[in-house]
Amino acid sequence: MKFLVTWRLHEGKLHDTLAIFAKMTKKQKASLMGGNVSLIGRWHDLVRGKGAMVCEAESAEAISAYALN
Repeated sequence: MKFLVTWRLHEGKLHDTLAIFAKMTKKQKASLMGGNVSLIGRWHDLVRGKGAMVCEAESAEAISAYALN
């Protein structure tokens, strides 16, 4: 199944979050998804601290596990 996931950072956490993700390698980012989620596309609005992604997974539980990671 394909899923659309939207997200928004907590107020005041934009710079801290960007610093963490900027240091991550592609391998590290892929490992967060595990083997159950496949990324189709991801878009960011860095000024507003929000974004969206389209991914594919067998279940909503797999998406939830990734999002809560």
